[in-house]
Amino acid sequence: RALNPGLVYCAITGFGQTGPLAQRAGHDLGYLALAGLLGTTGTGDQVVQPGFQAADLAGGALYGVVGILAALFARQRTGEGQLVDASMTDGVAGLGIMMHARQHLEGAPIGPGADTLAGSQLCYRVYRCADGRHLAVGALEPKFWQALCVALGIPELKHDGLISGTRKGAVEAQITALFASQPRDHWVQALAQSDVCTEPVLSLDEVRESPQATARGWFGTHRHPGEGAEFLHQYPNPGLLPEAPPPPVAPAPLLGEHTRAVLAELGCAAEEIDGWLSRGAVRQA
Repeated sequence: RALNPGLVYCAITGFGQTGPLAQRAGHDLGYLALAGLLGTTGTGDQVVQPGFQAADLAGGALYGVVGILAALFARQRTGEGQLVDASMTDGVAGLGIMMHARQHLEGAPIGPGADTLAGSQLCYRVYRCADGRHLAVGALEPKFWQALCVALGIPELKHDGLISGTRKGAVEAQITALFASQPRDHWVQALAQSDVCTEPVLSLDEVRESPQATARGWFGTHRHPGEGAEFLHQYPNPGLLPEAPPPPVAPAPLLGEHTRAVLAELGCAAEEIDGWLSRGAVRQA
């Protein structure tokens, strides 16, 4: 910072630069646990471990990018750079703002599966089908639930999406048995023409073949420039600027591929670079 007051740099850590856990080691699962989100995931007394790294990728990397962009914007106004202190636990705790707010307002603890959006309601949960695969039902609003009940041939339940009390168990058993009576893709086809907010729970292989992923350009393949290297795969990267789309994803550079260009940009003479290369001080691909 003394040499470059406008420097913006980011530290992504588990618990941030301050606080009693600043030097503590950790992983995604622990960050989710301490943020309170893990304790709301599952059913009954069983906490379920998520299959993806929300704290690492969203709480840390994504919020780190947001922080860097904010710091760059601040630098435009002040000329000063700063450290972006991105804590994975801080970030993922922020993702749970709705549950924190609900518990604060209602005063009741929210355990595994107790939140409306965590499976407590019949209209917003995952159902197992006859082939062992699953259907995600997100018919939260009454119009979607009512349309779903009509499409399923159970119009008598169209007012029971948010049911509670003594009848809930019987209604739940009826709907669960209905979805379990046919394979997943039967329900996908049967509901395809209805606006009911249901989607198949896809495997990763199925995602690669899905029309939506193809249309949005989620995946691609590139040949790696390294000798004898195989193809590299491009994975989903959201395109947020349709009027100025990013360039096609290219393979990561080889170690030392741009050594000369970077050193030259820093003002190093070609003779200096040659000397460093010959002595092994720097490397070139």
